[in-house]
Amino acid sequence: MRYRLETIVFLSGFNLMALELVGSRIIAPFLGTSIFVWTSLIGVILGSLSLGYWWGGIIADKNPTYKKLSSVLYSAGILIGITAVANTTILYPIAISGLGPRWGSVLAAILLFAPAAVLFGMVSPLAAKMKLDNLNTLGKNVGGLYAISTMGSILGTFAGGFYLISFFGSGLTLAFISFLTILAAFISYPNLKNILRKSVPAIFIFFCIFAVEKTKSLIPDFKDIDTEYKRIWIVDEKDFLTGRQARYLVDAPNSAQSEMFLDSDTELVAAYTKYYDLYKFFSGKSDHVLMLGGGAFSYPKHFIATNKTGQMDIVEIDPAMTRLAEKYFNLKPDPRMLIVNEDARVYLNTTEKKYDAMFVDVFTATLSIPYHVITKEAVEKEYKRLNDDGVALVNIIAAIEGNKGKYFRAALATYKSVFPQVYVFPVHAPADGNIIQNIMLIALKSNTPHALTSNNPEIQSYLSHLWTKNIPQDAGIFTDNFAPVERYAEEML
Repeated sequence: MRYRLETIVFLSGFNLMALELVGSRIIAPFLGTSIFVWTSLIGVILGSLSLGYWWGGIIADKNPTYKKLSSVLYSAGILIGITAVANTTILYPIAISGLGPRWGSVLAAILLFAPAAVLFGMVSPLAAKMKLDNLNTLGKNVGGLYAISTMGSILGTFAGGFYLISFFGSGLTLAFISFLTILAAFISYPNLKNILRKSVPAIFIFFCIFAVEKTKSLIPDFKDIDTEYKRIWIVDEKDFLTGRQARYLVDAPNSAQSEMFLDSDTELVAAYTKYYDLYKFFSGKSDHVLMLGGGAFSYPKHFIATNKTGQMDIVEIDPAMTRLAEKYFNLKPDPRMLIVNEDARVYLNTTEKKYDAMFVDVFTATLSIPYHVITKEAVEKEYKRLNDDGVALVNIIAAIEGNKGKYFRAALATYKSVFPQVYVFPVHAPADGNIIQNIMLIALKSNTPHALTSNNPEIQSYLSHLWTKNIPQDAGIFTDNFAPVERYAEEML
């Protein structure tokens, strides 16, 4: 077959890069999508490729054949298929082991993706040795193979990132990669008996993958969805406090990003979201407000339902979230609700609008606010976008005291460096600064001291959580140049 080797190395490059991209989505629900996960994936795969290059070189020097190359590719394809079927079984024990996102993601990458990456690494030296038919054109032939492999990697990167994952999901994308790898094995050694014999386990694995995906799609109270930005689980369960049935949108380990009671879609489920209602107390008016981070639009729906004249702009980076909120969380179009699909920091940098109140509820999968939205430069943009009596209400998940409070104390110092008045309201345990909990940080643009008591019983119940103990000033402020949010966040896990 003409261009057989070229086709094989192209498919190998394509599959390797697509595998690396989908790897982050496979790991995300269990260990997050932090820089630690990406570092582990890239580092482990590069290390595995190096081992594959070395091992493949040894085999290539002995007796390289298309049959051996076929066996390498077939084994890689089968391993990828097994990963598609068994990843949850492997990842769940790692997630609850206490290893954390740093070493947990290293172990996950080794177990799930290193074996296939080693085999992909073996392809290049084997193909190069098999291409060696004329020493006068050795450089041209080997360079051509590596160029074709790189072209495949480029196409695999764009195809995986732009189309495969967001259109078909992580499970079916792994099945597709497995299929292409096994196809490359059959191209390498197109012997009929070999194809028939090796098709049996391959077909069985593909059947298992599709059975798993079909089963997940048929479960009425569970949805597994990949968007352009993240992997999302939508789950129906009883609310722990009330016993009422609720729907949860999960995009990070051990936490729900948004919640909704199934019998009351504008009533707030999460306790911290109720503290956003303090805007009524702290802001002189609330004609026009901004929310950074829409999620499933739990608080925006509540705001529109309870504030009959207010206008809310919601900045949500992921356009798929709006579609999911409409489909699963009863979000309905409203002329008083403007949805902007854009990064929160980019919006702050470019908008000229002024707001009476601003709600900040954006998170990475490590439960920290994205570093570029919590820096002094970003907070200065928030300050600038508020009217003179405006207020910023910021949801932070952290402890207040001890090592687990470093992230919060740095965020507090950052806001205090910009806003003249900043108040702290622990949501779940107002007297315990050592536990990790939702903390509502409220920053006022006005210099005029604000009363901290209210005749409204509900508002007063929130105000009673005011933290009055001393908070150590032992953390620097976050800046665009240096914001170690993930390092601080890791200390909380």
